[in-house]
Amino acid sequence: MMERPAETINGMTFFPVPHFTDVEVAFGASADRYFDRRNLPDVPRRFTNIVDDLFFKGGQLPDLDERIDRDKAYRAVRAWLSSFAPPHESKVATVGYALWLWSAKEHA
Repeated sequence: MMERPAETINGMTFFPVPHFTDVEVAFGASADRYFDRRNLPDVPRRFTNIVDDLFFKGGQLPDLDERIDRDKAYRAVRAWLSSFAPPHESKVATVGYALWLWSAKEHA
C-alpha cells in the first residue's frame, strides 16, 4: 500500500477538490493552478498513465474515495487538461497527483 500524498503541496490544495469556474472548465485553468515543470512531484506511474489516457483517448475517472465529489473532481480534471497555459508535463503531474490523492483503493 502506498503512503497517502499530502493534501496541500507547493501552495496548492487538492483536498477538498478545488473549485473551478464554468469559464475555467470550458477554456482551461490558468498556469498558476499547476505544478511548475521544474518542481514536479513524484507521481506513481499508474496515475500518470490514467492522465495520458484521459488526455489522448478520453475515458472515465478511476474509482474515487467516497469523500470526493465526483462531479467536482471531473470539473477540476477537465479544467486542468483543457488548458493551453502549461506544458503537458505540468498537466500530467498536477492531474496525476490529484487522482492519486483522490483514489479510493490506494490508501487505507
